[in-house]
This record gives sequence, structure tokens and C-alpha cells, in this order.
Amino acid sequence: MSQNAFCATTPPLASSTSGDVFSIVDRLKANQQVIDRICEIAGIAGASIGVIHEGQIIYKYHHGFQNIATGERANDNTLYGIGSCSKPLFSAVAAALVAEGRLKRDEPVKRRLPNFETSSRIVTETASLIDLLAHRTGLTGGNWMTFQSNVDHLIQKKDFWEYLTTIKPAASLRERWIYSSTGYSIAAEVMTRVTGKSPHTLLQDYVSKPLGLTRTITELDFDNEPNFAKPYSALADGTPYELPKRQDFRGHFFEAAAGVYSTLNDMLKFLQVNLDAIHLRESDGPLKETATIFSQHIPVLNPSFRERSYALGWIRTQLPGVAGVMGDNIDILGLSGLPVIGEGTQSRLCLYHQGSTVGYYPALYMFPETRSGIVVLTNSIALGDQADWIAQCLTQGQYWDESGLFHISISHDLNSDGNLKMAFQGRYEHTYELRHYHDDVFEWTLTRDETAKRMRYHIYDLKHFLMEFRGKNCEELVWHDDGGLPTPRVLKRKAPVAICKNCDYYVGVRTEQGAADAALQSDGPSS
Repeated sequence: MSQNAFCATTPPLASSTSGDVFSIVDRLKANQQVIDRICEIAGIAGASIGVIHEGQIIYKYHHGFQNIATGERANDNTLYGIGSCSKPLFSAVAAALVAEGRLKRDEPVKRRLPNFETSSRIVTETASLIDLLAHRTGLTGGNWMTFQSNVDHLIQKKDFWEYLTTIKPAASLRERWIYSSTGYSIAAEVMTRVTGKSPHTLLQDYVSKPLGLTRTITELDFDNEPNFAKPYSALADGTPYELPKRQDFRGHFFEAAAGVYSTLNDMLKFLQVNLDAIHLRESDGPLKETATIFSQHIPVLNPSFRERSYALGWIRTQLPGVAGVMGDNIDILGLSGLPVIGEGTQSRLCLYHQGSTVGYYPALYMFPETRSGIVVLTNSIALGDQADWIAQCLTQGQYWDESGLFHISISHDLNSDGNLKMAFQGRYEHTYELRHYHDDVFEWTLTRDETAKRMRYHIYDLKHFLMEFRGKNCEELVWHDDGGLPTPRVLKRKAPVAICKNCDYYVGVRTEQGAADAALQSDGPSS
């Protein structure tokens, strides 16, 4: 597939006014209490969060501490482990080597690695670079022989090729997606063989330097590196427990699969370059072979009515749909228990990846149509994959009038028992509590003192303070805003401008549970 052919299928970019951006930022700020509550319940010591819209960074937020003992807070340049979010970085390295003609994406790996042997003769003889990077070798992904506790590597790099022969196939080559970090270990060895460079040097030469990432590295001084988030793990009661060591992947065969450390600033820049690359019509940017990187290479967890597939270092999901399928939450809730993102809204593409390493959980999300993205970095093994829940919570439902000039944002109020919040024009200072009245009707009546203190005109018509949700998926919000008219105004639900994500709400007992609420329930696997 040519670059031009790929870009020709990309929908045109949406544009928004500065007022739209201000509204988006207001909504994001309004979600900070949700983020804080999730972190508090799940035992997250610190989190660094950033949002991109139309290619520009519009929001950053740092929760908690990079070091609880000293009270030191994280900042934009604090280092976090990004675990398997290393994979999009090294898939970019592989693409650069293909663009240079030093690798071929479809040739058998064994041509480059004569000592490449697996338990499957077909995989050994025919598996390609794409098979490794797209998790379609069919080999099982379990790593329990290599990791157990105390961040020790039970299998050393010198024993990797012998260890590889012990990994059994769970499916045939290219039959189905089976997530496995081992594929990236093999791919990294291929890249090292053809260049003579270590994974760290490859990352610096082909990604960090060309993209201007100043603190995205695999080789660092764990004891003396400044501005480095301490690793934690949540106890059963949600207390963050400081871990005495970090997992050290330097020189290990999982260095390329999970060994990168990075910062909020660098990961936001990485997403910006990826979002730009999706829309380039020629390969004149720092990322190469982007059509191959972002194309689907194998379905993920079929059956699925809409596309859900693996690209190279990214999962593709056509919304409305379920995301977060490679983290802990699917093990806790099951696929059917995960919230549907964008229910009842315009369909669009989401590209994402999750990760984990001892003491750190990240999540990266991109929405190409609007050049939007989300970065969440945390320094805790929390009760559930809360980095992914936070990413999925950074949106809320909106209802618009027919003119498109006025809207009401609806979200769940975590400080109340089942109530909602609404914000006129999505603005924080125009937020009111919605309390259940009857059926699918909520009320937001105010006392005389509340009316006075909020500088409102007095309105005595009860109907003005009633909001009714209609439709199977609450597609409409009905409001008697004008008492001089016999019929109410009907506002239609649509996706948020910037982040086309979760649009599920608590409305009586008729709607499904949203990401924020699922996050608060996923306090670890049941025994």
C-alpha cells in the first residue's frame, strides 16, 4: 500500500474555534476530581496526563507525587517506565530500517538470524518481521519463566535462544493475535544484527533524536538520574507501597519490548509526530513506512462487528467500540464488561497501546481524524489498569441544540451517590448537580441562597429545572428552557470535539456503566 493510497482514505481534519478549545479544556479540568478519585481508590502515587487536540498540546495535569516520602510532585519532564508502550517506539525503528533498505518486512527472519529456532518448524522457517511486530506468530505470550518477583530476570540474555525453543504455539502462524513481548525481543535482535547497534542506540538514532525526544531512553543511572518517579505498588487497601527497586531491562532481551523510560513531554511529542505522519501525503517526516505501521495486520479478539485489529505497536479500534483490551481490566471484567466508547456517536478511528512494568503503568491514545491524543503515565501497579481508565475518562457526553451553538455536557458526579453533573457550554463555572427525580428525569433546582450567590435571575417554573433523557442510549436531552413555549427544546447527543471517547452515563437504571464507574469497581481481581 502506498503512502498516498493510505492518506487518501484518511477523513479530512475537523476544525474548531478557540471557543471550542476553551470548552474542551474546561471539560478536562472538570474531570480532575474524577482522576484524583480514581488514583485515591486504586492506590496510584502519581500520574502525569496530557491531551492533544488538532495537533496542539492543550492540557496537562499532574496528580499526586513522584516521591511520596519527600512530597516531591511530578512535572512535565519526570521519568516514568512506559513498559509495553516501548513497542510503538521500536516498531518505528524497524520501519526506518526498512525504509533504508536494510530490512525487508516480509522476508523470513531466519535469513537474518541463522540461529533463530522455535518450537514450531513453520514459524522458524517462515515468520517475518511483520509477524513478530504484529503478535501473529501463534507462540504463547506467557513470560512466567522469565519474571516472578523482586524484579529479577530468571532467564538471562545469553540463554534467550534456548529459552525461545521452550515457548509453545497456542495457534498456527498468522491464525490469530496472541500478545507476546518475545516477538519484539527477536525483532530487536534482527535490528542489532543488521546495524551493529544496541537497542538503546537504535532508539536514539532512529526515534529520539529525529523526533526531538530528549528523555526517552533505555540506558540510565537508576540511582542518580534526576527527576525520576519512584515505583509503587498498591496494597489491598489502596495504600501505595514504595518498591525498593526498579525493573532493569538494560542489556536484557526484553529491552525493546518493555525497557523504555520517558516523560509526559516526550510522549506528547511522540503522539504529535505520529498524528502528523498519518496525514502526510509523502514520507517527508521523521517517521517512515507509516502506511505499514498504522495498517491493520491481524484481527484482535474476534468476533467484532467493527474493526478491532493490531497494527505495528498500536491497536486499531473503530468507534463505537471497546478499548483497553491488552491490559489488566479485561482480565478483571471480561471483554463484555468493558465500557463501549462513543456509543451513539459518529464513528471514528482510535489507535492506542497500553503498557506495564514493575511500578509503572502507561496508556497512549490517538484519534487521527481530529489529530487528538491522550498520554497517561503512572508510577504504581494499581488496583486495576487505572492508566487506561483515566484515559477513557477524559471525555463526557454532550448534548447540542439544532443550531450547534449551545450544548450541555453531562458527566457522572463521583462525589455523590448516583447523581450527575451538567455544564452549560461545557464550562466548569456553569456546572450544576443533576439529581434523580423520577424515571429518566433529573432535576437541578436551586435554593434562594444558591441562586443569589451564583448571580442568577430567579426562575420559578419547575419545568425549567427538569432534564429528561430519551432514547435507548439517551440520544436526546429534553429541556423546557423557555417557559413561553408550549414544547421543550430537544438537544441531540454527539461526540466530544477533541476526544471521541466514552459517552456512557448513569441515567436511572437504563444505561450501561461508563469508564469512570468501571474504574472505581475494578479494585483488583476477585478471589
